[in-house]
Amino acid sequence: MTEKLKNLLLRLLNAVIWVPVIVAGVIFWTWKNHLLARVLITIFSMVTGVEVGNLLRRKESTLHPAFFAILAGIIPVLTLLAQEYPRNISLYILYVVLVLLFVFTWEVFTYSDERSSGVLPRLGGYLFGIIYPGFFFAFMMMLPLLPYPITAFAMFFFVVMLNDTFAYFVGLLWGKRSNTRGIVLVSPKKSLVGFLGGITASIATVICFYYWIQPQMFGSRNVWYVVVMGLACGMTGIVGDLFESLLKRSVHVKDSGNFFMGRGGMLDSFDSLLFVSPVYFYFMAFM
Repeated sequence: MTEKLKNLLLRLLNAVIWVPVIVAGVIFWTWKNHLLARVLITIFSMVTGVEVGNLLRRKESTLHPAFFAILAGIIPVLTLLAQEYPRNISLYILYVVLVLLFVFTWEVFTYSDERSSGVLPRLGGYLFGIIYPGFFFAFMMMLPLLPYPITAFAMFFFVVMLNDTFAYFVGLLWGKRSNTRGIVLVSPKKSLVGFLGGITASIATVICFYYWIQPQMFGSRNVWYVVVMGLACGMTGIVGDLFESLLKRSVHVKDSGNFFMGRGGMLDSFDSLLFVSPVYFYFMAFM
């Protein structure tokens, strides 16, 4: 069995396992405003944060990956608390300040000649860990605030997953023969035709929900708004995938971890979801 075929079969096995889990979670975890789903998202953020910390540690060995679990969980946890107890928002800002003060104080009191050259890379890495992935995961936690939250959750996942799936298979089938590979140097094996396949899948998914699955979810928005939304989500998902490729290429690793069979770490599977989540939320909530 070739390596490509093995990875393909593992990807299909992941889909068979995880798609029903995600759908079941969206349908059945509605207790107390999707509390269980939001707790799970927080856990995902913390695990992904550790993977980000491990990547950054390859450039700065004095970084502490365990810190990244805490940092990646800050904004999701505060988002969860703000949804449950909205009157305490000013107090939540204090929590962020206290965590930052702890990180800065840690650097002051663990200073040594050996660690001195890594102060700025460490501080930059810790601040990066708050934003990526924590800030982006927080938008996933706000999806239950949308009208028809179960359908909104489902459409979000299908828009991203079908984008990723069609980009992979279209690129695999026609990428090499179309001579459109290498247009993005950070991921030279990915092709323009694959990107177009993924974007087309995202647009088609949103149109399907607009016409046949939950038209009321879009209010008075017309079909062109839906097309632009699918286009924006599709393009953003591709950028999210390429950004994670940039991180991995910068430290010379293939995968961010080994959480999923054939797909690598959790970050490898959530990279597109992270970038699409704020775009999707704002299209559905405000625009």
